[in-house]
Amino acid sequence: MKLLYYIPILLCLAHAARGEEIEKDTAKIRNVELNEVVVQSFKQQRDLRLEPISASAVTGTAIQNRNITGIKEFSSFIPNLFMPDYGSKLTSPVYIRGIGSKINSPSVGLYVDGIPYFEKSAFDFDFNEVDRIEVLRGPQGTLYGRNTMGGIINVYTKSPLKYEGTNIWLSNGNYGNRNYALSHYNKIGEKFGYAVSGNYQNSDGYFTNLFTGKKADDMKSGSARIRLDWKPKENLALGLMSSFDRSAQGGYPYAVCDSVTHKPGEVNYNEYSFYRRTLSTTGFSADYQGPGYSINSRTAFQYISDHQGIDQDFSPKSIYFARQDMKQKMFSEELNIKSTTPGRYKWLFGAFGFWQGVDNTVILDYLAKGYTTHKLYTTPTYGVAFYHQSTVDNLLTRGLSLTFGIRYDYEHASNDFLFYKETDGSSEQMDAFDSKLKFSQVTPKIALQYMFPSTGMLYATVTKGYKTGGFN
Repeated sequence: MKLLYYIPILLCLAHAARGEEIEKDTAKIRNVELNEVVVQSFKQQRDLRLEPISASAVTGTAIQNRNITGIKEFSSFIPNLFMPDYGSKLTSPVYIRGIGSKINSPSVGLYVDGIPYFEKSAFDFDFNEVDRIEVLRGPQGTLYGRNTMGGIINVYTKSPLKYEGTNIWLSNGNYGNRNYALSHYNKIGEKFGYAVSGNYQNSDGYFTNLFTGKKADDMKSGSARIRLDWKPKENLALGLMSSFDRSAQGGYPYAVCDSVTHKPGEVNYNEYSFYRRTLSTTGFSADYQGPGYSINSRTAFQYISDHQGIDQDFSPKSIYFARQDMKQKMFSEELNIKSTTPGRYKWLFGAFGFWQGVDNTVILDYLAKGYTTHKLYTTPTYGVAFYHQSTVDNLLTRGLSLTFGIRYDYEHASNDFLFYKETDGSSEQMDAFDSKLKFSQVTPKIALQYMFPSTGMLYATVTKGYKTGGFN
């Protein structure tokens, strides 16, 4: 009998081929699992464990031990988090506590090193040298604003000032599953460090298309990342992060489901369906520690270009074939100042601004009828926001804290739409319009918590989130 599959091989080379944590003499090394974070976030005023919020956190060690390479795989062990697979990385919405959005803007936010990801088509990316991940459940509108009704996922990559060494990861499995990764971290002196990493993944697919005799869901992806950290002064830290991700996959192994037996049929359609995406993200960070306060800045640019082709009828007949091309350019800037004193009162002020341009083209070939329709959408959007949060500890009694926050968002969006029909080389305009939309939103938050003298916390939080408006 012909051997088709082989046992996965996992190789992790140690010391020279594996990084090691750089700790201060007075620090203790500890492996942290769910619900444990010892590092403050970009916007959180305190250790996440002390905040009145439902949250889970996973360290890089836990991610590596579980062989996690994407957000979808967190669905199996982070409570209330679900990221379904609808056939491609384009259709990868995230749900927290059942709140999410399959179309249009997401209802769960994603930040990587403080950089916002606005398009959910960018959510499904390959993990490469992640330091930790935080999942904050519930509306996060006060600190994060738009599209965070369900919650927030914060991803943090490793800093070369805290981590040194070389990591090599090789994994082979059945169905042509391969995962190769290489990273290197190094410090030049005590003030400058750099990190470079690369990753390649391959899958031959699981579902065979009867019409073509080939797999319908094959996938290849590669990513590269560079991070530079510089501390010119003890109280000033600068950073530059840049990543590039390219993926090409066959998509949508859909089949007809029998309405009586509820069993799916075979994948059987004649047009090859696919999804290809190029994702590039660059961010600059600046953090200044003053006497009793800190100033933090995040500047980012993100570019997405993706192409989708899908056999719309999913049958052996040539009836419909749809194509969609999308390009996004997004600039964002966020600045906040927060207190760092150990006193009873803690405060945070912040401002956020962005510009996003999206060009989307949808082409539908009516193969059986001999004509094609084109829909062109150009949707530039810009917005600004201002927010504040205050916390008073030991209110009336020791261990009782009150947190109050408020945020104001303003957005302006435009939509230039053109719809035309093409038959035998001639085109006919069917519809066209130019619309504008502006709106504002106030998202308050109030939380009351009590820290027990020994261990444990009791809290109640009322907060608001919102999902951005759009065009029908």
